[in-house]
Parts: sequence; C-alpha cells; structure tokens
Amino acid sequence: MDVLTPDAVGSVFAAALIEVVSRSLGLSLAVISGEKDSGLGEITGAMSLIGNRGGVVFISAKESDMKTVYSCMLGVPSDEAAEEDIHDAMCEIVNMTAGSAKAMLGGTDFAFSLSQPFIICGDNMSVICKKRSSVFSTALTDGEITIKIKIIF
Repeated sequence: MDVLTPDAVGSVFAAALIEVVSRSLGLSLAVISGEKDSGLGEITGAMSLIGNRGGVVFISAKESDMKTVYSCMLGVPSDEAAEEDIHDAMCEIVNMTAGSAKAMLGGTDFAFSLSQPFIICGDNMSVICKKRSSVFSTALTDGEITIKIKIIF
C-alpha cells in the first residue's frame, strides 16, 4: 500500500479537477502558483470522503463563474442559468472530481468512498478546522474563471 503526503493527495484532487473541467467543459485550468487561501467562493460544493483517512473536499467559485461553467456544460447562454441549475452543475463537478480522485487513490492509504455532494452558499465563508488537520488548498484559473479546491483530512 502506497503512503502519500497530504500535498500529494491534494495534487491528485487538483489534477482530477483539471481533467474534469477540460473533458466536460472544454476549459483549460491551471494552478495559480503562490495563491494564498482566500476562503471559499459564493457557491461551494462539498463531499465527505469516507475511509481510513476520511475528510471533506470543497470546490468553490463565484456565482458568475458557475454560470459560465453551466453554460459550457450545457451549451446554453449563461444568463439562462437559474440558481438550481448552477447548484446542480457544482454538485456534478464535485462528484466527477471526487470520483476521478478516488480512482487515482485506490490502493493507497487515502482510498475512500464517496458521499452525496451538497452545496453551501454565501459570501466571505471560510472553513476552520483543528490545528492537527491536514489541509490542501489551491485555486485554478483559465484566465476568465477561477475555481478553488480545498481538501481537509
């Protein structure tokens, strides 16, 4: 069984998000190097990771960026995206990203099962956890939209 560092696990999730967005939306995200953790976006999708090293993954973006994501997913104008539509799109991104990461981490000490994704909405939100928790956080952009990912375990 492979032993991975928290940063290596976080990098797997970031790579999974890049792959999902590229394959599903046709957008090319890249990690914003040196990005400090600036909290969560206005729309956050989350999912529990159930396993020996359980945790939570958060993927977030501004509402306007999620409208662009929805537009790319379904090929409709972004101004036609209702609140429920962009929430569903975020849940789908979380589900596909966690599923891809699950496949990549199978057979390691970070293997996990998935829960149902859920949405958290609001401005200026942040996640605070115990000092001993492992946290990976980064932001990705294609120059127009920014998506943040945070894994806590």
